[in-house]
Amino acid sequence: IVVANRTVERATELAARFKGTGVHIDEGLKRMKDTDIVISSTGAPHQILHRDEMVAIMHARRNKPIFLIDIAVPRDIDPRVRSVYNVFLYDIDDLQIVVDENAERRNQEAVEAERIVEVEVKKFFGWYQSLAVMPTITDLRRQADEIRVSELQKTLARLDHLSDTDQQTIEQMSRLIINKLLHLPTIRLKDVLNPTQDIQHLNSIRHLFGLDEKSKGEGRGE
Repeated sequence: IVVANRTVERATELAARFKGTGVHIDEGLKRMKDTDIVISSTGAPHQILHRDEMVAIMHARRNKPIFLIDIAVPRDIDPRVRSVYNVFLYDIDDLQIVVDENAERRNQEAVEAERIVEVEVKKFFGWYQSLAVMPTITDLRRQADEIRVSELQKTLARLDHLSDTDQQTIEQMSRLIINKLLHLPTIRLKDVLNPTQDIQHLNSIRHLFGLDEKSKGEGRGE
């Protein structure tokens, strides 16, 4: 790293921060033949690097590519150096375009990130809110299975002539019937948007099926 300044002391002081070398600005221009990247930011009221000088520098470099970044206001480097082969000049306007493009890209990414967060938050709250109806779903399925088992035992007791295979078939059929009957109600209960506000609705379901009765056998018409 080479730092060039009109004051060598100032150049040396700044270069020390980057473990570089400080030189006079005239020496810095000479060293451009061995430099691939140049960042220029002086307070000069006029351009310090012109096209004809750049042509000579590129001749000394044997047209090896060089990147010039001019962040001075007013500009340090003659814009016409862009026409010199393998010279790539970027000034404040070019950098601003890059900044604007990056900002726009970040804004687009932020919008997409917000959309993803919103979707995931809705999923989370959907899951969290569904916890309120889980006890009702569990109790409803438990009660249905208790009734299934009780009635199945009574039926099989009267059909003791059936083979083990036939009895297993009937038992499996009873499970399928219960699952199909409770499938849609289970889904509808999970779809409740705000169970905490629909507590009356849940209470009505529990009352309808007698889920809060101490004796699960009451009101079943056994």
